Amino acid sequence: MSIQGSEIYRNAFRPLLPDTWEIPFNDFEALNIIDERTACVVIEPVQAEAGVIYPAAGYLEDIRQRCSKTGALLVFDEVQTGFGRTGKMFAIGKFGVVPDILVLAKALGGGMPLGAFISSNEIMSSLISNPPLGHITTFGGHPVCCAAGLASLGVIIDGNLVSLCESKSAIFRKELLHPLIKEIRGEGLLLAVQLKTQEAVNWAISHAPEHGLVLDYFLFCPDAVRIAPPLIISNDEITDACSRFKVLLDEADKNIKPL
Repeated sequence: MSIQGSEIYRNAFRPLLPDTWEIPFNDFEALNIIDERTACVVIEPVQAEAGVIYPAAGYLEDIRQRCSKTGALLVFDEVQTGFGRTGKMFAIGKFGVVPDILVLAKALGGGMPLGAFISSNEIMSSLISNPPLGHITTFGGHPVCCAAGLASLGVIIDGNLVSLCESKSAIFRKELLHPLIKEIRGEGLLLAVQLKTQEAVNWAISHAPEHGLVLDYFLFCPDAVRIAPPLIISNDEITDACSRFKVLLDEADKNIKPL
């Protein structure tokens, strides 16, 4: 919660960790704040809740160099983007930047509660003492959840789901043409459909079930609708969903116009 970006969600949980700082994504100059006093830098390589914002060319590389120079650990959060969502097994595969720590969850468990903290032997070994057993969890690595995670990974790999993400994404982009749509951001099956107004987003999401659709907001991008279907979605299902979505937008356009 201390590094969560919204006061709305974290204020009720204060006091939080002191001396945490936020810097704007893709702001190269702001990276100068990372110095020898910095313990770690935590970042989503692709900003999911911000509305699927990709890093500028060289941005992640600069963060890696800055962390290496100052001794800060670089932590990548791929809780939302991992396991094929962006068209690579992990989003960092698109950028060639290796973090010190990789954090995973959500799709890792195939629907079961499972998370992962992945790092080197050196960094992991630093957590086993001072105090001993200070970083363990009673139910961590639960065998049923791990079995579900392994089975889910098998489905992703055997079904070639990751490589199919890009072609499925292309169908969404081809079909989703509408006057209310201002922009579509993202790659793979994590897309942000930015509409012309926040009012249109609110109307579309609230009336989506009437059209057999389930749509979702982004926490930090109020003028966009999230598209993040299961990787097993078929091409025909995508086409059908897009048709329904465009009808929904037609209705939104009619209903949100001022009298």
